[in-house]
Amino acid sequence: MLRGLLCGLPAMMICVLGLVAPSAAQTIPPALSQAPGETACVMPEEGKSNPPCRVVPGLWKPSAAVIDRSGRDLYVAAPGANRVIRLRAEGSSGLVYGDCIASSSPRCRRGGALNGVADLALSRDGRWLFALAPGSGALTLLERDRRTGTLRFRSCLTTSRTSARRSERCRVTPSLAGATALGISADGATAYVALGDRDAVVGIRRDGSSLEVLRGPGGCVAAASAARRVGLANCRRANGLGGAVSVDVAPDGRNVYVAGKDDDAVAILTRSRSGRLQPQGCVGKSSRGRCRGASALDGPVDVGVSPDDANVYAVAVNDRTVTAFSRGTNGALDQIGCYGSGLYVARFCSPVPQLIAPNAIAVTRAGDAAFLADPASSSVSAFVRAFGGDLAPVAPPEGCIDAFGSCVAGRGLVGVSSVAIAPNSRIVYAVSPIEQTVAVLLRPGS
Repeated sequence: MLRGLLCGLPAMMICVLGLVAPSAAQTIPPALSQAPGETACVMPEEGKSNPPCRVVPGLWKPSAAVIDRSGRDLYVAAPGANRVIRLRAEGSSGLVYGDCIASSSPRCRRGGALNGVADLALSRDGRWLFALAPGSGALTLLERDRRTGTLRFRSCLTTSRTSARRSERCRVTPSLAGATALGISADGATAYVALGDRDAVVGIRRDGSSLEVLRGPGGCVAAASAARRVGLANCRRANGLGGAVSVDVAPDGRNVYVAGKDDDAVAILTRSRSGRLQPQGCVGKSSRGRCRGASALDGPVDVGVSPDDANVYAVAVNDRTVTAFSRGTNGALDQIGCYGSGLYVARFCSPVPQLIAPNAIAVTRAGDAAFLADPASSSVSAFVRAFGGDLAPVAPPEGCIDAFGSCVAGRGLVGVSSVAIAPNSRIVYAVSPIEQTVAVLLRPGS
């Protein structure tokens, strides 16, 4: 899913509902700078930085972040510490440690099965936070106090009998084996988990404060090659799911999109009111996955729907590209542009020379801009989003910020893998598992 206000991730999560992209005269220029001094970033007590960043205990190998619609609370998955950390977002004054919830830590509230927690998704009303923890083979449901921002453990599903024995509110299921990414419906009623090693997506229903696997037709979808795998025999068959690594749900709730890295494709699924899925084809390399042809989709690692429901964006690591699609009837996708530095650029795409291995994209709630994280170039790149959803890359150095000086110089950006954007669309939070930092990046007017 797109990594932003509901993000993430590993990879890609778009974050909150928003408005149609405004005209160019109304947009905010998307050039980035960094907050000054220690407000530029946060890092764990073991980290070193000169000048120093603010200290956040346990911020080990952060992988994803989501922010609530008020812009007050930023939640960060820290798989190195098996915890979710809450940071108070204080605008251009940076981030301040709040509290944490963990599998087991004397410093944190007890939080169920969070070993190796890697992806997060927050419901639109800010009440329910879903945490995907591959280390526990688990999906954990946390309830958020919307007044204080504090999280409390409610239930989980896990493949680990050890994790289930630790809490009576955790149940064992084989359905989450091989979990790689998470997406949820805006109302938090249904979660969808990509199973990368099993070429499938499984639906999880929230019933009050408990979780249960969606049963029956459409409760899961899988590639035809996955038919004999444990727990997938009754799934609907879908093309384009090979190596599923990212999943996102359209804000209107009508479609689910999945990045199939091994199939070089984006799978299109329609979603019923009950949350069940029906395959609707795919776009990708015509030679793989039996999909409708699309360029610059070699190795998609992130996919997400824009806040206005109009577009889908896919990030392809092998082609070094971002591809934009318009969204049509039944969620069908029509390619409208691509941007990058790979082999396709000369023939099809607009150049973005700083891209080496892009990983995740997020669109602002205002709909006027998008920001792309690239861990190989240690950069965050800015795009102007035009009416209709096409993207215009902003030329470096002003159009990007990085750790090495090819763009505007920044700190805490080595290996930056994902971004989350504040609801006011003026602050971008960049997550780096290598430097163990969350950097605070500012747009004009912050």
